[in-house]
Amino acid sequence: MVTNNISQSKFVVGMSKQAAKMNKNVALKALTQGFMGTTIISLGVSLFSIIVNLPIKPWQTFLNATKIFSTVNAALSVTISMLGIYVVMSVAYHFTKLKKENPITGVLIATSVYFILMPLSINKTATSININYMGSNGIFTAVIVGLVAPALYVWLTHKNLRVKLPATVPPMVSESLEPLWSAMFIFSLAMIIKYIFLFLPGGNFFDFIGDVISAPLNHLALTPLTYILFGVLCNFLWWLGIHPAVLMGASMPLLTAATTANVSAFLSGKALPYLIFSALGGLINLGGAGNTIALVSLFPFAKSDRYKSLGKLAFIPNLFNINEPVVFGAPVILNPFYVIPMVLTTLASGLITWGIMALGFVPALNPTVQPPYVLPNVISNFLSGGWKFAALAVIAYLIDILIYYPFFKVADNIAYKEEQENLKKEEKKAESK
Repeated sequence: MVTNNISQSKFVVGMSKQAAKMNKNVALKALTQGFMGTTIISLGVSLFSIIVNLPIKPWQTFLNATKIFSTVNAALSVTISMLGIYVVMSVAYHFTKLKKENPITGVLIATSVYFILMPLSINKTATSININYMGSNGIFTAVIVGLVAPALYVWLTHKNLRVKLPATVPPMVSESLEPLWSAMFIFSLAMIIKYIFLFLPGGNFFDFIGDVISAPLNHLALTPLTYILFGVLCNFLWWLGIHPAVLMGASMPLLTAATTANVSAFLSGKALPYLIFSALGGLINLGGAGNTIALVSLFPFAKSDRYKSLGKLAFIPNLFNINEPVVFGAPVILNPFYVIPMVLTTLASGLITWGIMALGFVPALNPTVQPPYVLPNVISNFLSGGWKFAALAVIAYLIDILIYYPFFKVADNIAYKEEQENLKKEEKKAESK
């Protein structure tokens, strides 16, 4: 038993150290913060998307007649469907800021490089940009440019490649001109890269990344099974006490690419290419990582005062996907009773709901609806997929309860016995006095 505890302790310490290293990685932090920064775009227009897509015929007729529907769709096209441009700006901003250089300069340089690399249609009267390159086709390029361009700017700045002006020049002018040499070098490099990629598969940097790197990666990673297994890994890490946010930086480019591709298809009236993949997000982690809302739902039926009391405190936060009170209060972290249900709930509910969806139970979703994370899953599922998608969340919830129940009963019985033994000890002390 001692040997097992020592081995477990070493394993946990080792995993925690690796997670700490990942958490300190500037690139991963910039990715995480950068993608989180873009949520104001998706959340900012989601309410309008819900309103104009209500399946009420008189309402739809009114919206089309007054051109409100086309106006909102246009707004969706330049926001959610063009996340690439917002991603490159947000990632570049956070990367440069973390490196303690001027974040606005990093954003301007990265955004310029993004457009330099983008293929253009040029004729005598106009220059046009294909906005598809700012959507799902441009997410990976946005990530690369958002990290590499500001990294080059920071490196060149640290090498003192600056325009040095006399002290008599106003600070506002000197600060704006300081990165000029760095910008010229980076822009020149971007143009050289653009030229080289004219002769490579795809004919340009964006299509090369999309066809050679992004598409095969999406084919391997953007599958329902991969999403479920990723959720299982996140839940296991959470059981170890390592917050799943550690992995989110690496996964966000893929998730965002899938969402953007779905939005583009939806606005074009086409079938969603990642329907089930995206739907699983609202089914495999109800109440937060580990599906702990199912566990908390059992607490009112506990025999022990410990779990009854915790249920009163943890249920409301957990309903809104904030599960730290139960994870740390039960505790779920490093509790041998809960490691199996923490990972098994996601695996079982994911596979079962995937099977139901594969039968066509939920034929479509509205990917332009991006409810806030704290909204209860049943409600957010209803807003994006109607009553059938909400019903799937209920099914997943019932599956999670069935899995948690036997483990909870064992833990509750042990807690109850401990309480009874402590009560007897207190009574004996009182009698002896």
